[in-house]
Amino acid sequence: MSESTAPEYLYEVLNGGPLGFRFRRYEIAKKTARRIYFCMGNGQGFVDRQLIETRGLTYHRPSNRYLSLKQPELATECGSPKNSPAVQAQGQTSPSKGDQVT
Repeated sequence: MSESTAPEYLYEVLNGGPLGFRFRRYEIAKKTARRIYFCMGNGQGFVDRQLIETRGLTYHRPSNRYLSLKQPELATECGSPKNSPAVQAQGQTSPSKGDQVT
């Protein structure tokens, strides 16, 4: 019997226009020492494994996409990620005189 493992994905960030940013994921079909093969709607593509593991992001020229190994942390207002230390620290600051605490 073979163990079933959770599928791995490559991620692409898309501009959703007025809806904000969203991402698309592509299931990884196979990993070799030099390449990571992934499933696309029209077949299979591959990226340089060493490059994407080093940089975290790579450009897939045939499909004109930037792909990442990690699921993107989508930004909120002013480009600050939701769970960034800067956003978390905002709730911990003491209000100045005249500010309302809600």
